Amino acid sequence: MLVSDAIEDTHARTVQAAANRRTVDQLRMKIAHFTSELTGGAGVAAQRLNDALRRQGVDSRLYYESGLPLVAGCQRVFENQSFTRRNLAALARAWRNRRNAPGCLVTSPRWIRRTRLQDFGPRPDVVNLHWISRWIDQPSFFASLPLDLPVVWSLHDMNPFTGGCHHAGDCE
Repeated sequence: MLVSDAIEDTHARTVQAAANRRTVDQLRMKIAHFTSELTGGAGVAAQRLNDALRRQGVDSRLYYESGLPLVAGCQRVFENQSFTRRNLAALARAWRNRRNAPGCLVTSPRWIRRTRLQDFGPRPDVVNLHWISRWIDQPSFFASLPLDLPVVWSLHDMNPFTGGCHHAGDCE
């Protein structure tokens, strides 16, 4: 084998390896997790899942509104809110707390701002919802999802299927 043939063969293998790496990066699954808060059971579970997926090479990102992340790959969103929006959120929380029956926590699926998947960046391959109450306006969020996008909703409480009650208890 001539030196020029060996160099050409090595170059061809290097180019192919680079193309394979690009293909693997392009095929890497992108998962977007959503949780209102990083504290509490749902927030901690979402962070652990996000961290475990990232360690396995999955392009996983956790979007949240409040809390301090314990792991990499967490991105706070809607943090630079206007004075008006912060006060509307406080009024919505106060109203919710006023109308709750003793021992029953109820949260509306609607929120003060319309929320679309596009607000969070590029389209993921999978959406994983955790505890999204008081942060994501569910009607506008679900309306923004493409029909072919898989959605996993990790049920950390009963809110998604009771119509607003976090725990059935005495909630009617």
